[in-house]
Amino acid sequence: MSGTLKDILDSSGIESLPSQLPENPPLLLASSTRLPNDQTVILQFDERIDEWFKRVKLIWYKLNRPKMRIFLPVELKESEIIRFWPNMDEQHLVSFVPSTEIQH
Repeated sequence: MSGTLKDILDSSGIESLPSQLPENPPLLLASSTRLPNDQTVILQFDERIDEWFKRVKLIWYKLNRPKMRIFLPVELKESEIIRFWPNMDEQHLVSFVPSTEIQH
C-alpha cells in the first residue's frame, strides 16, 4: 500500500484493513464517512505495472468513470504514468499520487 494512502487512512481513523487482499478481486470500501470520497478501491500490486494499470482502468470504467485519485505503487515513477495512461482526455477525471515509501 502506498505510504501516502496509509497516512491518509491512519489520520482518518481507519485502523485496520485486511493484511492480505483477495487474490483476484479488488477490495472496495465504503469510505464516505471517513474520507472525502464515496468509495476506496484497494488493488493488490503484482509486480507487473502494465497489468495493474489495465485492472485500474477496467475498475474505473465499471464504476462509470468517476473522478479518481490513484495512489501509485512504489515501483512506478511519476514520469512513467503517461506510458500507462496516455489518454489525455481523461486527465481531468484522474489524478495520480506518487508513493512516499522508500525502496530498499
